[in-house]
Amino acid sequence: MSHNLKGIHQVIKEIVRESGWEDRMNEQKLYIAWDELMGPAVARRTEKIYLRNRKLYIHISSSALKHELNMQRSRIIERLREHSNMNLVEQVIIR
Repeated sequence: MSHNLKGIHQVIKEIVRESGWEDRMNEQKLYIAWDELMGPAVARRTEKIYLRNRKLYIHISSSALKHELNMQRSRIIERLREHSNMNLVEQVIIR
């Protein structure tokens, strides 16, 4: 048996990475993490969330919550990194 054989798990990971799906999958994990980490009250007031150029844009319906989240931007990045073991977000922009 050849030592060059890869496990199916490794082959799938390579296909996902090479096809560009890895970034999309990681983004989806990030969106799920947002709801889990921030809780139902914040999740209900989150109108839109998306990632562009390592910036996480979050549209919030409550001005009081916008202010509170703006004060916690660095903590939000830290929590997302801890939760997902990914370094996808460099900046959080609350709108």
